[in-house]
Amino acid sequence: MLHARHKPMCLTLLLLSACQLRAQMPLSLSVDLRDVLMGEIVYQAGFGPRMKILAVNGQPFARTTLQQAMDAAKTTMTPIDFMVDNTGVISDLHLDYHDGQRHPVLERIPNTPGSDR
Repeated sequence: MLHARHKPMCLTLLLLSACQLRAQMPLSLSVDLRDVLMGEIVYQAGFGPRMKILAVNGQPFARTTLQQAMDAAKTTMTPIDFMVDNTGVISDLHLDYHDGQRHPVLERIPNTPGSDR
């Protein structure tokens, strides 16, 4: 059995599996949020399921744009700005997050099935 050593931040999950990249137009990408957990920082910032992130800090959404914004936020107190589409309503959200990219690390739990490998 495996468990996460660090609780993953919802924003990092956005980069990994909580989002679905899809081409809207040949030169434009957006990201569809699949799930947002109540109480997490992205929920508190106003994000919700099925929203589409169109831009990050004024730049069209791309995975690298989001990663760069998260890294840059570590050295400033300025929130990360997002332009989102919520069922056709375009709005701006501001995420006050400054911890950079975080990813869960899985570790085996001793004395559980599969831990003998």
